[in-house]
Order: sequence, then structure tokens, then C-alpha cells
Amino acid sequence: MDLPNGDNAAAVNALLEQLDAAASALDVDGFLHLFVDGPDTLFAMDGRILQGLPAIRAMHRAGWAQLQSVAFRTVPVSVLWLGADTAVLTGAGRSRRTTGGGEEIERDYALTLVLVRTSQGFRVLQAHESIPRPPVAGNPAD
Repeated sequence: MDLPNGDNAAAVNALLEQLDAAASALDVDGFLHLFVDGPDTLFAMDGRILQGLPAIRAMHRAGWAQLQSVAFRTVPVSVLWLGADTAVLTGAGRSRRTTGGGEEIERDYALTLVLVRTSQGFRVLQAHESIPRPPVAGNPAD
């Protein structure tokens, strides 16, 4: 198995930054542009498993429409390379949200992404986000 080189690691970090930027801009289409568009694309969150970009898009549009603003920061904790073109990224993050009613909410989250190289670079094939309860001390996103 070929080990990833520095360019692969840099590309994965850039993808994570692009995901955070699109989510922070509440740009659902820009966010999902960074996902594989195919039948194996999954997003698991809040006990739900959504398959395919239409279902994932609907969930994000409904959730993000209720926010005035949001800021995401995700830090990679581990990247497990399954080959030169596939990686599993585990990250820790924090989001700060302002709801439509003006309430400020800050929460930690854990994120696991299965990433695959496509002709457009690395893209998300599967994602799982969870919210630890209670929040974890020493979040790397601090």
C-alpha cells in the first residue's frame, strides 16, 4: 500500500477548511459540492442516517435556515490512510450559532469523514457528526 505524501495531507486539510468555511457561510450548496454525488454518500447526525445528496441537502437547508449566523472550527485529530486515495478523518470541533431568535449557542462536536480522491480532489463519501454530552474539556478546537 502506498503511503500518503505531504500533498495528500495538505489536500485533506484544505478540504476540511473548505467544509468549515462553507458551513460557516451557511452555504449548503458550497458545502455539499465537497461531497461525492452518488448512492453511497451518507451523512449520519442526531440519530439519523441520510443517504444521497438530496436528503442531506434538505436536512442542512432546514437546519441552517433557522440560524442568523454560525462559525465552525474543526481540527483534525487523526487521519487514517486506507491507501493513497482513501482516508478516514476524525476531528473535534466547536460551533458558535446565533438562532433566528437571537440566542447564542456554543457546542462541541466530533466528526468522522470517509474521504476519497475524485477527479476534483478529495471529497466526502460518508460523514458522521456527534455532540458529546456533556461537553468535553480540552477540545482540540480551543
